[in-house]
Amino acid sequence: MGIARALMLCAILLVAACNGDANQSAAGKQTVDRKSAASAKKGPTAQELTVGMVSAVSTGKSNVPVALKFELEQRPMTGQALEVGLAVLPDVDADIASIKVTEAEGLGLAAADATFDVTDVDAGEVYRHTVHLTPVADGVLFLGVEVTLKHDQTDEARTFSIPIIVAPQKDAALPAKPDTTLAAKH
Repeated sequence: MGIARALMLCAILLVAACNGDANQSAAGKQTVDRKSAASAKKGPTAQELTVGMVSAVSTGKSNVPVALKFELEQRPMTGQALEVGLAVLPDVDADIASIKVTEAEGLGLAAADATFDVTDVDAGEVYRHTVHLTPVADGVLFLGVEVTLKHDQTDEARTFSIPIIVAPQKDAALPAKPDTTLAAKH
């Protein structure tokens, strides 16, 4: 009989808890409409817009709130034109972002791509630019990128380094590897 009383008590408590006044919740509590909050989301994030890109390495100890990502359109080879896609990702608003690209000897940077500016920079946005190179030497070469944000009457700069591994152009005059499969069978 003790179990029956405990069940009856639980049933009475459940009925009492469900019998609240409908106006009572609106008076004392704030509610959030989850559907409208989700629909207020803007477009894709900067991370979503730069999927597949690689983060450039920041040189020095700068704390300027800006990141740089890059992507290569094809494998770098000596003598072949190469496009390097850059994405500047500022974390603060700025009047102007000035970008200066410097090359290691042997990368062949197009003169028109050495400097460029972006005006009315908004935090959280992605600003893309393509740099054109024609590598003339093979090996690991570095492309330097300095991003200067001009905001609140101050200039803050951050320097990045992009490694580019340039392969030598394949020479058609090289002899083919000998077929060793027949020699191994004898």
